[in-house]
Amino acid sequence: MIITIARTLGSGGRQIGEQLAQRLGFAFYDKNLLTEAAQQSGINANFFDKADEQTTQHPLTGGLFGMRFPFLSGGGNDKALDHDLLFKLQSDAIQKIAERENAVILGRCADYVLRQRTDCLRVFLFTNHDDATKRVMERKQITAEEASELVNKTNKQRANYYNHYASKTWGEAQTYDICINTSLTSFEEIADSLIALATRLQQK
Repeated sequence: MIITIARTLGSGGRQIGEQLAQRLGFAFYDKNLLTEAAQQSGINANFFDKADEQTTQHPLTGGLFGMRFPFLSGGGNDKALDHDLLFKLQSDAIQKIAERENAVILGRCADYVLRQRTDCLRVFLFTNHDDATKRVMERKQITAEEASELVNKTNKQRANYYNHYASKTWGEAQTYDICINTSLTSFEEIADSLIALATRLQQK
């Protein structure tokens, strides 16, 4: 059983995901997914971290990003280390996780990568802009103006990333099994609802 969570910045996606994983006894993957992909591919985790949820609109430049890695390809053909390759390697890691264990996976197009699986609950969490700004401002200790700008910028980046790699639209209701405005109730009550849905899906 896999629960994927796409989320807007400041919606509480990580906190809710961690609650779900803990209460269900599932593994939880966020940034540690990048470590998983790095270990499986033999590529330094810093490459995945710098390209995390970004597209080819943000080229990998500087340092080793301009080099070519012949060990990544077969038949003697070199393959450039770029966002598309990193996305494929990350997708491979997501699929292997889904094959071996129950997990909650945050972001990174996991719902699209696992689109063929029937044991997957696909969730989108969003929140009112004012609430998102307040949470980000408190968490990062920045001004309201800075937090608001960061929320807008990050959500645009996440949308561009998803829309670039998936055949559906980030944040659009029909892309997911359920969309929840986290401003309307507590994280605990949201986790309760998602656990009930996941349990029903497992029973099927």
